[in-house]
Amino acid sequence: MHSRRVTTMGSTHDIAPSTPLGALPLAVVDVETTGLYAESGDRVVEVAVLRSMPGRSPESWSVLIDPERPMPPAASAVNGITQALLVGAPRFAEVAETLAERIDGTVLLAHNATFDLSFLAAEFALAGVSAPSLPAICTLTLARRKFRFHSNALGNVARAFGVPASGAHRAEADARMTLGIWQHMQATLFQRGIRTLADAERAQGG
Repeated sequence: MHSRRVTTMGSTHDIAPSTPLGALPLAVVDVETTGLYAESGDRVVEVAVLRSMPGRSPESWSVLIDPERPMPPAASAVNGITQALLVGAPRFAEVAETLAERIDGTVLLAHNATFDLSFLAAEFALAGVSAPSLPAICTLTLARRKFRFHSNALGNVARAFGVPASGAHRAEADARMTLGIWQHMQATLFQRGIRTLADAERAQGG
């Protein structure tokens, strides 16, 4: 998810590498899952997108997903999503095109983007829907490379920046924390010469 020419659902968008960080159209994404490894068959059970356009209030969208397999108790203990909550939820294939439209023409932003985007790529493939090819910024990678926190976990970084940290480990709450972290990171990154999309990609190693 690294090319800057984005073709999704029949439309094409250009995001210039020179676009200032504060002017980026963002889709903050977070997923909750049945486990840690998409390649081992773990599935998405919740996805949230917080679409943040310059000069506009963020627009949120989230949905519970039927993973088409039992919800492991260990995963429920982490995110609070039980088998009962998933009764009647749509399968990923039923929301895949809506999700693609929600992130269309944006830069993806996530805390531990490798995790979230690997699950989304796997789900899009299973649904037979072409996954959008989008630039991505990872606040976890930037926290590790450009900051010094006692812990780089989402909640800890949020508290360090004074961003309200939700006690619930749910997709929309985590997406809102990620956006708050990013908004606070930008001033420090600017001082360090990281001012554009291309700068951010270099800073996080691609």
